[in-house]
Amino acid sequence: MERVLLEKAPKIAVYTPPNRQPWDDAVTLALTYAEIEYDQIYDEEVLAGKLSEYGLASSASRGFYRTIRKFLRSFRNAPGTSRMCR
Repeated sequence: MERVLLEKAPKIAVYTPPNRQPWDDAVTLALTYAEIEYDQIYDEEVLAGKLSEYGLASSASRGFYRTIRKFLRSFRNAPGTSRMCR
């Protein structure tokens, strides 16, 4: 592994279908809650070679996704989670 000095934040892409809400998968939920900017990309953008424009790309983990959905169902009326459940 090489060391990379980060002088500016990397541009982040999340591989997720269009028209999904941030709470529909764990990665976009975490990034949105942390107020970290990201772009949603899907098949068309990847096939067009746009992935090279990003310093970090991710996709949702199904196991973590299920955990987040279970959490939101259990605590949807609890203080502090209303922002995530919009």
